Amino acid sequence: MERTERLVIVRPALEHFDALAERGRDGLAALIGAEVPQEWPLFPESIARPEQVPEDTSPWRPYWAVHAADSVLILEGGLVPPDESGEAVFGYGLVPAYRGKGLATEFARFLVVTAFAHPEARAVGARTFPAGAVSPEEGFPADPSIAVLERLGFACVERGELWHWRLDRPPEV
Repeated sequence: MERTERLVIVRPALEHFDALAERGRDGLAALIGAEVPQEWPLFPESIARPEQVPEDTSPWRPYWAVHAADSVLILEGGLVPPDESGEAVFGYGLVPAYRGKGLATEFARFLVVTAFAHPEARAVGARTFPAGAVSPEEGFPADPSIAVLERLGFACVERGELWHWRLDRPPEV
């Protein structure tokens, strides 16, 4: 398994989705060796069992993250393959109890570095609710992902119902 400073990265395989579907949170917890809190996942559609999961070596896949010190599954996310313009897209959800600790930034940085390790990704994109908008799912007054993206150097390139953020591949990568 891969690690960041405070996260253990899980590349879920079909067995992970099956454990969750067949045995619930306890089944998944036994498989990954970490607690699976009731608040996880933030986006239930992110854990729907796919027909297949990309090979373990593919970066274009779902990712989950366990808080290493607490041994709790706190993040779900993933990378979508680059489109014709070379932009890969990522998204994530973080369990509310772990917000405000830099963990979303740490996970997002991992996804960006993972994408840029592949030459076909000329940029990485993400979508957020507009600044000051109230998220219909959570009711908070601004999308905290905006701050995460700004910390990582993303620029807002389109504003509409959702804002489109983009980070171009640095020249040295």
